[in-house]
Amino acid sequence: MPNVFSVTVDQIKGLAILLVVLGHINSPIGDLIFTFHVPLFFFLAGVFIKSSYSGTAYLSKGMHRLLIPFLIFAPLGLLITSIKNVILHRPLESVEQGLSGFLYWMDASHMHHYGFVLWFLPALFWGRAFVFFAAKYLKLHPAVLVVVSAALAWLTAHYVTLPFGLDKGLVALPWIMMGYVFYQYHERWLSTGWFGIVIISCLLVLIVYFGGLQRLDLATKDIGNLFFSFPYTLLVILLLFGLFSQCNFHFKPNVNRAMNVLTQFGRNSMLVMVLHVYTNNAADIVVNHYLGFGYWFVTFILSVFTVFIVIKIKQHYPESIFFKYL
Repeated sequence: MPNVFSVTVDQIKGLAILLVVLGHINSPIGDLIFTFHVPLFFFLAGVFIKSSYSGTAYLSKGMHRLLIPFLIFAPLGLLITSIKNVILHRPLESVEQGLSGFLYWMDASHMHHYGFVLWFLPALFWGRAFVFFAAKYLKLHPAVLVVVSAALAWLTAHYVTLPFGLDKGLVALPWIMMGYVFYQYHERWLSTGWFGIVIISCLLVLIVYFGGLQRLDLATKDIGNLFFSFPYTLLVILLLFGLFSQCNFHFKPNVNRAMNVLTQFGRNSMLVMVLHVYTNNAADIVVNHYLGFGYWFVTFILSVFTVFIVIKIKQHYPESIFFKYL
């Protein structure tokens, strides 16, 4: 049975993936979501990095969980987009552009199809690998690792373009590193309870007051103002951990239905990542063309409900080949 901290991570991951879904819908809170939702996902990916693995075993595991799904579902996105363009008599992307997008660049800027949302996977593979090897072989103070990671991210965001999603992995590096470091001290932080939540909230208000909300789009390497965006996202994440931990402390996480649903979304975040671009589009068609009104929250609810049905199907047929990499 997973411990409370693991359940808390799953719940926050569930929130994060739902924010990803909402972030790809034209909603009035889109700008707020883009200030922290992708860094939150990278942070969570760094929490359970274990430097006890051998290098080859860790890379093999990462390829199986991240790169193979990318190489399966990115071309599927290209195929479905091409079929849609043929049906709607829209121009088709050249074969060369399509192949170079997901085989060479592996990023959202070069994948002009439904697979663009999967840029996250190769970036996560590289970012986690960098953190793993740094933690395993560089005997540096955690604060030094975070500062060096932030410097590499800033330099890459402004001056470096690399294939295979490598540059996006470097841009994601500080948040993955902060997640790894956070895990080493998480019990100390969570033990502060409501006092820590109040302190973090006050610091967050000060950051927003002096620096404003920093829109972050890591897919395009837009990391905002380095001196405000990094502390802002870290404070938001610490606040979420504090709030969710308090909820799990006062209410049994397996009894609270809303938390249970978040946990299910978190544990199936790969499935949601792959499917939501299609369910978002289908929900948008239903809302705007059949129901006749364009309420963004209705689109969101329909999209999430559709994905949730697939999650339930997966739970009933976990060994199905259709869910092997989801």
